[in-house]
Amino acid sequence: MSQKISRNIPIVGVVASIALLAISIYRYSGDVDSTRTTVSLLCMQTLPDGAPNSGRWLPITAPLLLFARMVLLFCYVWHNAETLAQRKLIPIIGIGSMV
Repeated sequence: MSQKISRNIPIVGVVASIALLAISIYRYSGDVDSTRTTVSLLCMQTLPDGAPNSGRWLPITAPLLLFARMVLLFCYVWHNAETLAQRKLIPIIGIGSMV
């Protein structure tokens, strides 16, 4: 993977995650003001009026996509580490940041 592509992995992940959340807020058909819509409300199985929430998969996919992009970034950095200490420290930092 080239350095230019690897530099854009986190940016693409963040933009895609924000876009998915924005789309899910736009598609949310619950009887709630858009300024009071939270991610946990978007992820509920049913809407406040009792109807099933068909757009539930979008806000669930957004953070998963972001985390997957970050994993790719840490794998790239880990493979290009120069010293043994860096090779041991990078996975620990990657796991810690995702937790």
